[in-house]
Amino acid sequence: MTNETLEKLPSTQDERWLQSYYLVRAAVAGVWVAAAFAFGASVPALAAALLLAYPAWDAAANVMDARRHGGAKRNPTQAINVVVSVLTTVAVAVALTMGMHAVLGVFGVWASLAGLCSLQPPSAAGEATARNGR
Repeated sequence: MTNETLEKLPSTQDERWLQSYYLVRAAVAGVWVAAAFAFGASVPALAAALLLAYPAWDAAANVMDARRHGGAKRNPTQAINVVVSVLTTVAVAVALTMGMHAVLGVFGVWASLAGLCSLQPPSAAGEATARNGR
């Protein structure tokens, strides 16, 4: 094994962080969906807040992950995802003044772009974990 390979292997701490990170992301998504279904139709202000909060949360989560794994230069697709999510938060705010069709359009475009970003190679820690079968 070369020194370069050893440097890319994730530590147990990195693996735990990644597991916690994805567990928190899944939990936030689950709570968001539950809140959207439970209150979205009956409390429009909460629905609007949820629609603004999710892409903002996605941007923050991607910043945390990118910082943990070498920054934006090492993780360019995460950097793009951060920018897209921030712009989506702004676009949702504007779309909320136009109606729900506009909001759904913005969300659909965002989901597509975020999905494309997630198809790119994983961060260095996740890549090494996948390579090692852990």
